[in-house]
Amino acid sequence: MSGVQAVSAQHHPYGVGSAKRHAERSGAVCPNQRPSWWLPAAHHCALDHELRRYPGITCHDYWRLYHLQGGRCAVCGGPPGRWRFAVDRDHDTNAVDGLTHHRCNRAVTQQIRRYLADPPGRALGLAADPAAVARRERRQRRT
Repeated sequence: MSGVQAVSAQHHPYGVGSAKRHAERSGAVCPNQRPSWWLPAAHHCALDHELRRYPGITCHDYWRLYHLQGGRCAVCGGPPGRWRFAVDRDHDTNAVDGLTHHRCNRAVTQQIRRYLADPPGRALGLAADPAAVARRERRQRRT
């Protein structure tokens, strides 16, 4: 054997078939069938290793969110592209908002989040006139 030794199943914290047992316990379906030999013992798979470093969620959380969103981008609703979805979070509160394409995630800025959370029109109690909105929509349908 080369300089790299495989970790035996009895010494590995997840053991043989760990991805399957992880999915059964958690309800998450991880496409990684077995942990890699180079991962620290506390990590389920390479994605788990990366996500725990930043933004601090687990592979289980990622796949639960993925299935909750129906495997679609939270912003545009498109299917995954070449790369996995980015984990979108609010940089003020650190709350995870969803999974997005990288290009969609770049479009959602903190200024937009702050504006949507507290737009100036709400402070004045302004609302659009329903009759004016209906007229505008009828006009747009004609063209």
